[in-house]
Amino acid sequence: MAILIGNREVHRSVVLIVATFLVLYLTSTYDYLLFHSLAEIFSILIGCGIFLIAYNVRQFLRNNYFLFIGVAYFFVAGLDLVHMFAYKGMGIFSSHDANLPTQLWIAARYLQSISLLVAPLFIGRKPGVFVLIAIFSAIFSFLLLSIFYLRIFPACYVEGSGLTTFKIVSEYTICLILSGALIFVLARKEEFDAQVLRLIIGSIVVTIFSELSFTLYISVYGFANFLGHFLKIVAFYLLYRALIEIGLRMPYRLLFRELASEKEALRKSEAEYRNLVDNLNDIIFKIDAEGKLTYVSKPVTSVLGYEPQELVNRYFASFIHPEDATRFSEGIQHCLEERIYQNEFRICTKQGEYRRVTTSSRATMEHGKAVGVQGIVTDITDITERKRAEEELKQSEARLVRSQAIAHLGSWELDLVNDILTWSDEVYRIFGLQPQEFKATYGAFLEAVHPDDRAAVDEAYSSSLREERDTYEIVHRVIRRSNSEVRTVHERCDHIRDKSGRIVRSIGMVHDITERKKAEDKLRESEERNRFLAGVVESALQPFAVGHVDGTISTFNKAYCDLVGYTEAELRHMDWFQNLTPPEYRDFESAKLAELRATKTPVRYEKEYIRKDGTRVPVELLVHLTTNSKGEPVFYSFITDLTDHKRVEAAIRALNQELEQRVLERTAELADSNEKLKAEVEERRQAEQKFRSIFENSLDGLLFLSPSDGSILLANSAACALFGYSEPDLLKLSRDSIFAPELDGFEREKQSRSFRGELNCMRRDGTTFPAEISSAIFHDAAGEERSCVVIRDITQRKKSEEALLKWGQVFEHAQWGIVVSSDDKKSLAFMNPEFAKMHGYTLEELTGRPILDVFAPDERSGLADHIAIANEKGHHIWESKHIRKNGTVFPVLIDATAVKDETGEVLYRVVNVQDITERKHAENMLRRTLDDLSRSNADLQQFAYVASHDLQEPLRNVATCLQMLEKKYKHQLGEDADRYIRFAVDGAVRMKALIQDLLTYSRVATGEKISEHIECGQILDQTLENLRSTIIETSAEITHDPLPTIAADPTQLLQVFQNLIANAMKFRGGKRPHIHVSAERNAHGWVFSIRDNGIGIASRHVDRIFVIFQRLNKRSEYDGTGMGLAIVKKIIERHGGKVWVESEVGEGSTFYFTIPHSTRAERAQKFR
Repeated sequence: MAILIGNREVHRSVVLIVATFLVLYLTSTYDYLLFHSLAEIFSILIGCGIFLIAYNVRQFLRNNYFLFIGVAYFFVAGLDLVHMFAYKGMGIFSSHDANLPTQLWIAARYLQSISLLVAPLFIGRKPGVFVLIAIFSAIFSFLLLSIFYLRIFPACYVEGSGLTTFKIVSEYTICLILSGALIFVLARKEEFDAQVLRLIIGSIVVTIFSELSFTLYISVYGFANFLGHFLKIVAFYLLYRALIEIGLRMPYRLLFRELASEKEALRKSEAEYRNLVDNLNDIIFKIDAEGKLTYVSKPVTSVLGYEPQELVNRYFASFIHPEDATRFSEGIQHCLEERIYQNEFRICTKQGEYRRVTTSSRATMEHGKAVGVQGIVTDITDITERKRAEEELKQSEARLVRSQAIAHLGSWELDLVNDILTWSDEVYRIFGLQPQEFKATYGAFLEAVHPDDRAAVDEAYSSSLREERDTYEIVHRVIRRSNSEVRTVHERCDHIRDKSGRIVRSIGMVHDITERKKAEDKLRESEERNRFLAGVVESALQPFAVGHVDGTISTFNKAYCDLVGYTEAELRHMDWFQNLTPPEYRDFESAKLAELRATKTPVRYEKEYIRKDGTRVPVELLVHLTTNSKGEPVFYSFITDLTDHKRVEAAIRALNQELEQRVLERTAELADSNEKLKAEVEERRQAEQKFRSIFENSLDGLLFLSPSDGSILLANSAACALFGYSEPDLLKLSRDSIFAPELDGFEREKQSRSFRGELNCMRRDGTTFPAEISSAIFHDAAGEERSCVVIRDITQRKKSEEALLKWGQVFEHAQWGIVVSSDDKKSLAFMNPEFAKMHGYTLEELTGRPILDVFAPDERSGLADHIAIANEKGHHIWESKHIRKNGTVFPVLIDATAVKDETGEVLYRVVNVQDITERKHAENMLRRTLDDLSRSNADLQQFAYVASHDLQEPLRNVATCLQMLEKKYKHQLGEDADRYIRFAVDGAVRMKALIQDLLTYSRVATGEKISEHIECGQILDQTLENLRSTIIETSAEITHDPLPTIAADPTQLLQVFQNLIANAMKFRGGKRPHIHVSAERNAHGWVFSIRDNGIGIASRHVDRIFVIFQRLNKRSEYDGTGMGLAIVKKIIERHGGKVWVESEVGEGSTFYFTIPHSTRAERAQKFR
């Protein structure tokens, strides 16, 4: 909010300065003497005001810079007053020419600049104000005498020649003096308020520019002279803001800044002291001569239960235990005599309990003597809590001993000065000793350390002392004396230093980490086993292929080729639907793919492939749907070879059938001979061996479960490896331990006697992995139901599916060229279709061609350098030129990224290639447009210069001569001559107005403006202030609705409001003007309207009024140039809006214009 207010004040000041500049400039063109008098009177009033404030508050000032400046500017104002009276045309000093006011000006500026230079020397000093007035009076008198009577002051202006060398050199000298004053002020900037300092600096800087402008004029009525006086007004205005406005509105920031700072410091100190007393744990109180409490601090509530106000004016002795009352009274008397006394007694709380406290009392001193009637200040410390804390400390130490025993964590302390080592009870236990069995020594400690670790332990401790480190720690072994057991401990020590920094004590801990060490070793072994298994899984490759509805295969991997037995070249020219899919599966597969295209959901199904050798391989496909760049459907398939899976299922099925058949045959042939029984047993043994071989050698995990309770009855080695258990541990678990919570598949198994799907499985370490599950329920030889579960880890397949889905589509459908290359391949091997299309080739044509073939001949020699940069930095972007198949060359932007392994070797590079032909063309067009725009702006600026100088100056001379002719010869040449002169003067004035309006119109389009967030209400207020005289003259009533804050040029928006409202008052007819301003917001921006009750406009003229120099009324009826509405239209169109009018003759008009929504950055870009 402060920033917004500050910006608002800056904007208001800028608007005020600009408006003042325009008003004063118009005044100077009308009557330069009036302008000069106004400028000097303003500075004289400011100088006198500074003096009056500084003089009247001089006794409060500590920064006497302002007192010195006040006195100095009073006498500067005196010289400026004489300068004003002496100015050419005033007629007061008629015997003098223009040299007199110029001399007075230089004298005043010398006095002003030297005073500003010397003023910082008075910071912190206390000069006598009357001494300063006397000194400046003498200087003032001398300057006037040297100019008027002694005439020793050098000439500054010569009629017909202009400024003298002394005057010009003096102006530069004054600028140097002011620069020195600026440096001195900055050197003492800490003595000033920040805002006051900025305003003083601004005043000095503007004064420097004012003096420089006075070195340029020849005529006292020239523009340079006007600019110098205007800058002087600005400089004095800034000084007014610094020393008068701030001094009156915020005196503590300027006049009493040091007093305010001291008062604030005192207030903070008092607050800190009171906060300190109220937050002490002890009680502070006062007792008067009668023994009554006069003050009690807030902690009394927590100690005694009383609020402070409850104890004030009560006798302190009434709270003392009767047995301690005598000692308390004697203590008070002793304190009065000896100044200080300490006592201990019991005091009664609000609840009636007595608490033992200690007091430290001190007599209150006045004028170096103890006066008992003034009371006593006593600090009370509650020792009840201390005694309770001591008891709790003993209990805490006992708990610490128990905790150390539980955690096997002991502590020790070594006093290096007295060579005393102390062990806690747990240290003795860790070393296999009875607590405090003997006095601990460093040698006894080393004897308990394992011989292989003893030297390292001793060196660790000794080196920490030798190198003066603050701490050390080490893990080593110890041998227990009681049973020779080897234990592993973690030991840490911190060294304590005395005031000189010497290590005098060591405090350490011994932690028995034997069990943790064993657990870490087991965990490490488990992690190594898991890494080995993960490596095996990582090396397994899953077949995948990308097929199209026309039967072609565009992408596949080596595992797919191995699966179907075809080479890569054969598969590229093969119809997978006709050549690989058996006829009996085609309708089924077509239905599945139709389902995929309808639901957009991946489908999973089983089928068989016809291999090249004619054999069939059972597979499972997981098919995803996407589209290529042409919008055609593309199928991404992940294929799982089910040969082993089917073989196991077939073996299990055959075994079940065989076992059942055996049972039946065995029942029917009980009478057969013992030989047949032996043969059958042997046959069963061989079948069992066959089953066991298949079971143990399967790459998939196999489990036999009990469907009723889920217990695991049998597991092969692959299953143990998958779940991270040994076979005995795995057989102790149930199905819930490894498949929970996803058991819905097994519920379906109970209903349909089989199940096939994907589940998440849990390893022993708590991690999960996705698995493909196939299960079936069968009866064993005993007739018990058993469930056979086949588990296949599909982690790699899932990752492949995700990666391929993510990057496959990006690679295939990218709108820029992508090439993957390696250092050992200098030909194009792997690229996306867009890269081939960009160069006019097909993928087949471009595959295998040298990389250099796509580069323009003049770019090929530098390619190796760019590749080297990409390899070294990892990423490199450059522009180059490529050549198409038809021989045309086009510009490209190349973005190369090197992918490296762990050793930093480059594995391959991913290169993105973008055709930037259109961008280059756009850059060239933009460059030509900017050149044309620059030439156009230069022409317009030249026109503005001609209009403002070459055209206006002759017109001004013509008008001046005609006015002088009219004044001198009026009524002497006849009525016709008077009328002709009047016509000529009027024509010159109108021509000047036309040129100025035309110049304003051209500046709207060529001037560089900066869009700002402005409040339209403030702009309207400024407009009404500028039109105040017209409003009063016409008795106009102007109202408005709340206006918004928008992004626009404030000066140009002010001109829009001013032109439209001025027109509404001008074309009022015979009515009193009623004008209303409003704004409404729509989807595109703000719509402003200005409604009046004037003469109105015929509908056939509503378009003409916005055309340059177009007028609908005679000049004799309404003055003007016909440029106002054209300027409004130009400004609004430049802001991206439009302007129009709705009107009826005699009913008034409503002018509308729009300002669209726009960010500041967009608006600034439009303005440029």
